[in-house]
Amino acid sequence: MEGITVTVRNLSGDFRKTTDVPLDMTLGDFRQAAQEMAGLSTVPCALVLEKTNKAVRDNDTFQSASIPSGAVFILTPEAEGG
Repeated sequence: MEGITVTVRNLSGDFRKTTDVPLDMTLGDFRQAAQEMAGLSTVPCALVLEKTNKAVRDNDTFQSASIPSGAVFILTPEAEGG
């Protein structure tokens, strides 16, 4: 399976990791793994594509969402309460 290289960072910028991912990996699985690496596994987060500033859907894959190699994602904690 083909793969691409993407970067994930947190909102404050003190966590940043570049990694290779398979195109058939879901963005939800990637978000969960990134949250664990960033120490945010207990915080509800959205995965935001930096280029568009839009959250991606967990059930999309990198391929179905047309994520290009070199893309940067931002782990963004979701607001609590309502």
